[in-house]
Amino acid sequence: MHLFLTSLLVATAAAAANKPLVVFQNLATDAKASGTPVTSDQFAAVQFRRFDSCGASLILTSVDFAVSTELVDNPSTYLDVDVCPSVHGVPACTTPATRIHVGGSGGSKRKVLKFTPSRHITLDQHATYWFVVESNAGNPAHAAIWLDGAARYTNKNDPSHDILTAFTNGDEWIADGPRNNRTVSSMQVVASMP
Repeated sequence: MHLFLTSLLVATAAAAANKPLVVFQNLATDAKASGTPVTSDQFAAVQFRRFDSCGASLILTSVDFAVSTELVDNPSTYLDVDVCPSVHGVPACTTPATRIHVGGSGGSKRKVLKFTPSRHITLDQHATYWFVVESNAGNPAHAAIWLDGAARYTNKNDPSHDILTAFTNGDEWIADGPRNNRTVSSMQVVASMP
């Protein structure tokens, strides 16, 4: 009996280790949500914190994010996306991003896209990271729009000001200050135990 219970405990722990864990959730958008046009001149990013999971690091599984492609009229339009560490409060990307084509995709103009990293990305406990979206669209009037998530962040539900937005100004990232009752672009970050 003891061997059976030990085996059951080991099997349960192994199953729990492989279960996806939502690290950040703000994927839902309002029906009339606005958002941020992402262009070759203005990239956008949302910062999130990886909270404690019993001291263990997590492996990034995916990031889902909602966009509108209603304005995209160039079939070669794409988004480059990645998860990068935060250094001095802004994204510090050092590896090539993953490309997602959004031009000429037809169908629904509001859609949820999924970023699945092609490399191993470890999310360390209590560290902050940025989900970064870049584009080759030259004109905001023809760009994909990263839709705002429905959640609002305040000093009460985000007292450490971990959830922020940043934009590029030329080659430099600039983070927006933690305004009370702020929105950020939509996304859901999913990870798993190693």
